[in-house]
Amino acid sequence: MEKAQERKNMKEFEQVGIIGGAGNMGRLTADLFRKIGFNPIISDPRNPDSLTAREVIQRSKIVFFSVLPLEEVGNIVDENSNEFKEGQIVLDNASLKRPLLSAFKILDERGVSIC
Repeated sequence: MEKAQERKNMKEFEQVGIIGGAGNMGRLTADLFRKIGFNPIISDPRNPDSLTAREVIQRSKIVFFSVLPLEEVGNIVDENSNEFKEGQIVLDNASLKRPLLSAFKILDERGVSIC
């Protein structure tokens, strides 16, 4: 049983969720993660065949936000705050951080690592 859990944890670590992965930066980010050995899974409202943000958050150790407008990150966090787990890692590609502060504070309080 312990080995099965260990394999599940490793598989989760190899998977990175990209919210906003159908946009230009999101696609480039997915390609980069593939090149370094990760399995990107994508959520993007412009692609109806993609996973939901909730599914990406639930399935990934690493969650990468590539979302515009930036305020939408706060909406996604508000709607899914209970899905984030302690030890999860959140990344973003935003050059402006002020619109993300309140959302990232919520995640920090849940024990999520903000990079």
